[in-house]
Amino acid sequence: MVLFFVTDIAREMLQALSWTLIHSLWQGVLLSVIAATIIFSTRDTSPQVRYNLLLSALLVFIVAVASTFSLQLLRAKLLIDSAPFIPTVQTQLIQPVQPAITKNNLPIVDAIIYFIDNNAGSIVLAWLLIIALQFMRLSAGLYNVNKLKNRQVMNAGDYWNERIAALSMQLQIQRRVQILQSAIVKIPSVIGYFKPVILFPAGMLASLPPEEIEAVLLHELAHIRRKDFLVNLLQQLVEIIFFFNPAVLWVSSLIKSGRENCCDEIAVQQTKSKQHYINALLSFEAFNLPQAAILTTAFNGEKNQLMNRIKRIIYNNNKTLNNMEKKFLAAGIIVTSVLIFSFTANNAQTQTPGNNRATGITIQTDTVPSPSATDQLINGTINSTQNGKKYMLVTENNQVKELYVDGKKIPEEKMDNYKKVTAKILTDTKIELEQSQKEMAESAKEMEQSKKEMEEAKLELGQSQKEMAESARELEQSKKEMDEAAKEMALDKEQADKDIEQSKRDIAQSNIEMAGAKIEMEKAEKEMKEDLKQSKLDVEHAAKDMAQAKRDMEQAAKDEALAKKDEERARLLQEKIIAGLIKEHIITDKNELSSYELSNNGLIVNGVKQPDEIFKKFKDQYIKDKHFSMSYNRE
Repeated sequence: MVLFFVTDIAREMLQALSWTLIHSLWQGVLLSVIAATIIFSTRDTSPQVRYNLLLSALLVFIVAVASTFSLQLLRAKLLIDSAPFIPTVQTQLIQPVQPAITKNNLPIVDAIIYFIDNNAGSIVLAWLLIIALQFMRLSAGLYNVNKLKNRQVMNAGDYWNERIAALSMQLQIQRRVQILQSAIVKIPSVIGYFKPVILFPAGMLASLPPEEIEAVLLHELAHIRRKDFLVNLLQQLVEIIFFFNPAVLWVSSLIKSGRENCCDEIAVQQTKSKQHYINALLSFEAFNLPQAAILTTAFNGEKNQLMNRIKRIIYNNNKTLNNMEKKFLAAGIIVTSVLIFSFTANNAQTQTPGNNRATGITIQTDTVPSPSATDQLINGTINSTQNGKKYMLVTENNQVKELYVDGKKIPEEKMDNYKKVTAKILTDTKIELEQSQKEMAESAKEMEQSKKEMEEAKLELGQSQKEMAESARELEQSKKEMDEAAKEMALDKEQADKDIEQSKRDIAQSNIEMAGAKIEMEKAEKEMKEDLKQSKLDVEHAAKDMAQAKRDMEQAAKDEALAKKDEERARLLQEKIIAGLIKEHIITDKNELSSYELSNNGLIVNGVKQPDEIFKKFKDQYIKDKHFSMSYNRE
């Protein structure tokens, strides 16, 4: 698409941006090669080292793309600035000249370049539309994630609030971290950067052992300490911009996997128990819960990723590339090598007399150049610009037959006035032709050298494929060993679960027996006390006992009256609170109320904790001391 409707600056930007996107593809292949090298060379290192190297590689890729954009912007500016002043020289040698190359019969690489240059606007427009949709999806995701902190959540309790504060201090986290139970999330997740919140599935805090819960919390706190929520968000932006680049998406997935491994490592180091942490991973897998939202840093992962994490924790080595990743990597290297070779050869050809972009002169000829350009005859039309004027020379056998200056034909009798200018144009043309022939010879040598280098690269690629095949066999063997280890772990876990279940049954039986013995002992003690009391009673104390009984009855009557007053006050207070709930539109009527609880810790109505402003109104009106608690449960 020819961009007549935009300014030169906008045209430069579109050209540079379209070529930057194209170049980012082969740069992505280089990024994947670097990432594969990191994966192979860091199998026995700590997850943090591998994560830092992969993240650095992605940053280098982004810097390279930015540099490419700067260079392409400069290239586009030079091409567009020089376009209106490109002189065209048509030469005829002794041999017949073949038809000029057009866009319909261009070589494949030239056709690609022609297409990209002439459709830069369409390419960039399609790219912008897609990333706009992706940004809308990202914004919607951020909005939904932020809503999770306030929808269907409840306090985790004083014990876990204190534990999360202690664990935060243990990991040297300065920010306050809040833990809430959520009825929406299915696995533990961290949301937020400035005010981080850990959301735990409702009921999980009561169903798992405390040591396993603490292991999970340490994993989530590790995400907060490492600022993973912010890094993950920036990573999402990179994935949106380079959505079309599979290499970038693959390296990004490696970084995400490495992030989880880093947090696993921190959690295991802090708990000093691999077993507790692995049990926590397996417990969440047993619930068969889906994965968390893309913008949260979640505890669990996909099944294969979960097994890889467990194996890494057990054997202390990192995951390597699988067969599919190796095949795609090899295919990407081959395709990119072929394209680079093709474009290199094309760039060499563009410096020949057939298309000299460096000098701005186009010479159409299919003949073999003569030893010296000055010996060649120039026949045809020469367009040039000298001192701000446009000249067109119609030549025959190096002689100027017609001359046009700024579009006006110069009469033959006045052509002698322009001899110096026309002679200079003819000389410059011959010099350019001779220079182009030299450059063509040099390009031919460079192409021959490139062919040799490609052959060597093919040999090296074959050797790499052999090494990758050997690595694949080693990987398959390791996979078998890890599968066997996983089976043994599963059997051990099953046996341990059976032993634990049997122990629970034994403990339950012992508790029943102990409860029966306790009842018998209490019964015997009661009988002994009654006998002792009966033996001490005598006639002398009968009157005293009767007087005491009378006082007791009077006190009981007073207590009963006081209790009735307290009960009446409580009933009136309860009705006021219910009326207040209706007034605040929390409920419509009393029939809608199933339960409420009002204390210094908050106001909970029908199992839902009410906002702070509502709680403050009820607290100021009804709570008079720090031990106050009022509740209602409809049977």
